[in-house]
Amino acid sequence: MTQDQANTWIVTSLAVSGALVLVRDASDNKVPPVRLAIGLTVAGVLLGTLAQASPSLGGGFAIVLLLSSSVVYGGKAWRTLGDLLP
Repeated sequence: MTQDQANTWIVTSLAVSGALVLVRDASDNKVPPVRLAIGLTVAGVLLGTLAQASPSLGGGFAIVLLLSSSVVYGGKAWRTLGDLLP
């Protein structure tokens, strides 16, 4: 994996993870926690730094983050989006 590919996976995983949490919170009429923004920022910095040293490792961790957040938050988020669509 090249560094550009790793960076693409990092940005994608952080965007999807953040979007899933936002949709989950919106379905419960809750305001997203500040720790979401802090957590995504810290994860982005750490994964980006790791991708500088080892793109395969940084990209791999980004894929694991994407898969784990999809499993944890995905079900409720997809149900919410399904309810919004006719």
